[in-house]
Formats: sequence, structure tokens, C-alpha cells
Amino acid sequence: MSEPWNLRTDDEREADTKTLFIIFCEDKVCEPTYFGHFENSKIEVNCIGKQNSMIDNVARAFIHCQENGLITKNEKGDERIDKEIKVWCVFDRDREGKEERVKIDDFKFNDSIETAERKGIKVAWSNDVFETWVLLHFEEADQTERIDVYNRLTEIFKALPKPNKDLKKVLRYHNFNYKKNLKSETNFRNIVRSLIVGKTKDAINRAKMLDESYSTNTKPSEKAPCTKVYLLVEELLHYGQKLELA
Repeated sequence: MSEPWNLRTDDEREADTKTLFIIFCEDKVCEPTYFGHFENSKIEVNCIGKQNSMIDNVARAFIHCQENGLITKNEKGDERIDKEIKVWCVFDRDREGKEERVKIDDFKFNDSIETAERKGIKVAWSNDVFETWVLLHFEEADQTERIDVYNRLTEIFKALPKPNKDLKKVLRYHNFNYKKNLKSETNFRNIVRSLIVGKTKDAINRAKMLDESYSTNTKPSEKAPCTKVYLLVEELLHYGQKLELA
């Protein structure tokens, strides 16, 4: 996979025959590891990790595209991302802090998504966490009940009927839990990513059902649990022309 900052510019580059995805990830490990897996002969997937959350993520994405000549202007002079390039921001809405802090972050979360869309950037947001997407590979989520996603994933991975050898190894750890033991690059790739392969279609269907359970005028900050990661995954599968779900 190409380095995210090394955009080739020669006229005969192989990327001309591919669809380019540039994905700005809040996380520096799990999200780049997950999305990078979708790259194949049809699509180039450049994941740029550790891009912070919300408006900082969107700003970094737009500035990066400006610096690499990926911006077009309309008749009014408004700048947008070139439509030929698939630019996505991935961030979540960690709900923590006092009530005033929560209200400020709710505003920033909604505004970041609106700003990105105006600039031609798509957002695969999650509320509360990216791991909501992981959870949907195993079970449905209900908007009427807030879930402690990490605790639920801990229970699920402890009870998997056919753990692979890497999971068997970490399950021996004292006080094993998902957040502590499965978010390193190696364990996420060899355990989490490995064990959710083949469940992508289920996750997409569950994410759609959950998303559609909210009314159309519900703000993103009010959709919890919810994740739009399925939209990015659908695009990666479509442009990657994968007949089977990865």
C-alpha cells in the first residue's frame, strides 16, 4: 500500500487506472489497519492516521488536498474536493465530561460533518465510538439503549466459539478486555480484523437498520448508537469490484 503522503504525479502512473481513496483517520492504528485491507488492483487506499477528531480532522483533510492540487473551484469561487478523488474523514463522538462540555462537543460534531459535506468530503462518523462498527459484525444495536461498546465486545470475544490462535493467546491475560488488549496494530489485524472478515454484509445491514431507525431530521450528535462507517465500506467494496465481501 502506498504511503498516504506520497501521491504519484507522473503521467503514466498506475493510479490513473484506479479509484483513489484518501481516508483521514482519527485513530493511528485500528482504522488505518482496517480500511487499508480493502486496497486491491482496482482501488488505491491511502490512510492517514492520527488526524484528530471533528473539525481538526476535516481541516487537515482539506488542507492536504489543497497542497496536493486536489481542489476545484466553481463559478462562485467556492473550493471543493475534486469529484474524481474519494476523500473521507473518519472520526467519532466520544461522550465525556460535564454537561457544558458535552453541549460544546455536540455542536462541534454536527458542524464538522456539515463543513465536510460543503467541501466535498464524506464523513464516516460514529457515535459514540468506531468500535460500534465492529460490534455490528456480531449483533444488532438498538437506539433505545445506550451500549457500553467496549464491555460488550469484551464479552463477545471471550465467548467466541472458534477463537483463532492469536485470540486464544490474549485470552490468557489477566483481566482481558477489548480496549486494553485488542487495539494494538498486531492484535487488531490478526484477531479483530481476521475474525470479522465474512461478516461485513451483516454489519452493513445492521448499520443501515440502525441509521434508518432515527428520523431524518435527527442531528448526528443525537444518533447514539449509530455509525456511518458502512457508507465508506460500501464504496470501497463497490469501486474495488469485490464480488465477495471482504
